[in-house]
Amino acid sequence: GPAVRSTRERGHMWHECKCAAVHTKLSDESNLPLDLSANDTDFFMDRGNKDSSSSSNFDAESVGVDLRRLLAPLLAAALAGALAGTLAGLPSLRVRGLYFVLSTLAVHYVVAYVFLEYQFKYFDVVGIPYATPRIGHWELNTPVRWYALLLPLVVLVYLGLKASLQSREGRAMLAMRDHELAATSVGVDVRILRLKAFGLSSAIASVAGALFAYYLSNVTSEAFNILFAIQFIAMIIIGGMGSLSGSLVGAAIWLLLPSIIGGLSPQSSEGNEFLGKLLVEHRAQLVQLIFSILVIVFLIFAPGGVAGLATSLKNAWQAWRTKP
Repeated sequence: GPAVRSTRERGHMWHECKCAAVHTKLSDESNLPLDLSANDTDFFMDRGNKDSSSSSNFDAESVGVDLRRLLAPLLAAALAGALAGTLAGLPSLRVRGLYFVLSTLAVHYVVAYVFLEYQFKYFDVVGIPYATPRIGHWELNTPVRWYALLLPLVVLVYLGLKASLQSREGRAMLAMRDHELAATSVGVDVRILRLKAFGLSSAIASVAGALFAYYLSNVTSEAFNILFAIQFIAMIIIGGMGSLSGSLVGAAIWLLLPSIIGGLSPQSSEGNEFLGKLLVEHRAQLVQLIFSILVIVFLIFAPGGVAGLATSLKNAWQAWRTKP
């Protein structure tokens, strides 16, 4: 009845806020927007009226309702993520390094446990289903349409963060990253600034997680385990910590490398039996091995990641050209 649907809709919204908090850990540690990962509000809670809402006969009022249901849950995810990120960042005021990493790891498991209990109580083991999101007549039911929606969002977030780094607080944040004691000596309140960085990055990650939940169409607690968070950390290490462009490069490498190896499989299986077997039957293990080697190599030989390596090569090239 209407009461049941109303209860489930409220349950969906509460789930969105809790699930969005799962995605804040990486952004908390790196102060970078990721992924686009992750974090989980409901565009459209109309599960009970899915058949009628999928009709092609829309008027201006129904389109307006869809847009409101698109923006409101994303805003709720952003606020929930900012709050969770700020709370997760509080230990950074007291502890540093490994101890802080352990504290954020503990928060991850607490949130994951709450998410698991919520799922079993209201949706059982099958997970939480989501209706196909729609903007007016346009349903996001293909990867190409999702790409068309997400690409402009990524560009806007990137440009917004790049512009924010040129502001007063952005420059103070860069100073804190380079030398915290020096930033404090010139009047920068690093404690408040650090919490702001946690809140902003977590809000972005939570919105990304909300979109990711709709892309999956069915969400379970297993989708947001610790390995899911670790892969984002690996993206940042490969791309370059402290670099906006580096985070994009790291994400591209992480996502495209399996496809590249998959594309090489047919050609390799014809010429070399061992290589073909490795690329076809053990592709997942090979991809993980390559990523592990990349992370270790970059941590040891290029802590700045691909972005830092590119900057070093650029400086070396300019120095060679200007050399008399």
